[in-house]
Amino acid sequence: MKINLRNNHRDFSRIKIIPKNSSNYISANIGVDNPTLMVDDNKMLSVCLSPDTRISCEGALVYCDTGGVWDVFIVNVNGVDYPDRYGPELSEILFIDEQGSELHWRWYNKTSETIRVEIRNATIYEYEDGWGEEPVPGEETNPTRVVNFEEKTVKFCLSPGINCEPVGADVLEIDSLPAGKYYLNYTINNGEVRTLEYIAELEEHPYDVAKALFGMITDDKGWRLIVLGGGSQAVGEDGEYHPAPFWAYLFKGIMAAETMYGDGEEYINEPVTITFVKIPRDDGTDAVDVYFGQSTTIHACSYKTWMAV
Repeated sequence: MKINLRNNHRDFSRIKIIPKNSSNYISANIGVDNPTLMVDDNKMLSVCLSPDTRISCEGALVYCDTGGVWDVFIVNVNGVDYPDRYGPELSEILFIDEQGSELHWRWYNKTSETIRVEIRNATIYEYEDGWGEEPVPGEETNPTRVVNFEEKTVKFCLSPGINCEPVGADVLEIDSLPAGKYYLNYTINNGEVRTLEYIAELEEHPYDVAKALFGMITDDKGWRLIVLGGGSQAVGEDGEYHPAPFWAYLFKGIMAAETMYGDGEEYINEPVTITFVKIPRDDGTDAVDVYFGQSTTIHACSYKTWMAV
């Protein structure tokens, strides 16, 4: 078994490893990785570890704001250098949003782990290119950010991002729906089963019935979760316009919002799951059976403001 030791404290530490019994043994690359590493005649290992000079990740956010960062700089993530900030390897880890103006950058963690980021060999101006800006009102600032203008480095931690795959659903082709009662059973984030009902007085287009059922699904804040055909349906029960995680274009299918990073539109990176539950009843028609044919689950990664279509 190979063991890697790291000192997580700000002071020097001396470590001893003692075998449990005489049948155990310890081997080490003496003096190679650390010149203080020793194994004595009693098979006891000892080593000194220097203080941890890494920045603390306490209070880290999933993003970090900076001013403009110029020239051919190197991005280091968890000890690995990525000279090409637009390369495919780094793009799997970070989304780098230059905010259009290039004077305000935002760095997002796209992984499911806390990461340490260091930007080296950068050209940064302490009083220019956005570094002197006040924090955006209503937005938190990442407390882990450390900037050294003389050494041309920026360091910060990013908390885990959203590791999420959106799941949409196809809708059955329907020409029209007869008059009668329609009901829809569903859950939000695996919660209790909720029910919506609608009575069609006459034969109706399936889009109109869907608007009265699927278009009325709201989360606990009263926000509409599914936009049908355009942004006008994304109003909440408070009458205000809110982002929505799902979009149904003329109800041919339900598309789910992916995790959104700095696209300039209003968004909230908060996953949400809706399960449409097929439950037979004698007093109406199950909309889940009509539109899907079976119980169906959809999953979105973000609440996103959909543009009207």
